[in-house]
Amino acid sequence: MLRKAVILLLAAAQILMPVLLQPKENLEQIAKQAEMDAEEDINTREWQATGFLMMPIGIISAKMYSPPIPSSRIVGKSSRYLKAYAKSYKKKTKEIQTKYAKMGCFTGVIFWPSVIFTAIQLGILSKERFM
Repeated sequence: MLRKAVILLLAAAQILMPVLLQPKENLEQIAKQAEMDAEEDINTREWQATGFLMMPIGIISAKMYSPPIPSSRIVGKSSRYLKAYAKSYKKKTKEIQTKYAKMGCFTGVIFWPSVIFTAIQLGILSKERFM
């Protein structure tokens, strides 16, 4: 009887050990890592140029577009890790993209009218020229 109990206990230990020894995933730490990765991955100049050239459409596209997560960061991770990482990564990338697209848009709002005004003053743009 004792022998059966010991065998049963050892079998249960072998089954449960990998589950018990698996490190617990800290969701806050995962989110921080995702945010740091997002800050590294986003090309801020690209989004500034998008906002500058496309104005409000650039801002809208920055809010809508979410770059893919590099697969090397999520291979072999649990589904819980993947969900937490993806949520934080996408949120942060959209936040950064939108910030820089807005900066580009506001720069464009100042730049483009001044270019047109200067062209009119220099006579480059005139009604006669286009008729």
